[in-house]
Amino acid sequence: MGINLTEYNCFELTGNSYHDIIGLTGVYGLFSLENVRNAINAKISDAHDIIEINIVVDGIKIIRKIHLKAQYLENVLLKAKEHRGQGIGFEMLKSQIEYGRKMEFKRIELLAWGAIDEEFNGYLTWAKYGFTMMANSSRWFRETLIPELKRIGAIYKDYSNVHELLDDIEISGEEVWAVFGEAWYGVFLLSKKSYNTKRLQSYDYMKKVKKAFSSAIS
Repeated sequence: MGINLTEYNCFELTGNSYHDIIGLTGVYGLFSLENVRNAINAKISDAHDIIEINIVVDGIKIIRKIHLKAQYLENVLLKAKEHRGQGIGFEMLKSQIEYGRKMEFKRIELLAWGAIDEEFNGYLTWAKYGFTMMANSSRWFRETLIPELKRIGAIYKDYSNVHELLDDIEISGEEVWAVFGEAWYGVFLLSKKSYNTKRLQSYDYMKKVKKAFSSAIS
């Protein structure tokens, strides 16, 4: 990456405001631009087609790549160990989707890191948020993982994708994936009619229902 991207050269180099470019990271789900301005390190490639943004603030580390010409966002890293379980990734994703749609990006890609014995839990979290596996990861899930889980008796039927497993409450599918799942490459299509969007909306609805129920009985 060759050129520092700033509030003063952003529009000239990208055709977009600095505020909107930073919005593509999802950080506005947690902070305003004013609160993170000094924590941002952004560079744009010499060809002006890829931006890499690093933000470190309040114990949270964010790395994003913005593919301007290819019109997709790449979520390289979200590390927030001190804030685990507080819904940070969810709030950031909602904000990122908002700005991605506003600027006509097509999708978000990521590597959903983690396993049960690792510090990252993205392999579980991003599936719950509606990301679907890319081709190679999907093939591994269907042709390698599922047969092995059937062999050891953890499951008793075939699943074509990770969401079918998560949704199977008879075998506590979410717990099965939490224990046996691994890192995978995922994608979220930003169309409002996409399967990914519908999964995220369903997750958001259930989250609100659980919160309302918890408040009602407390």
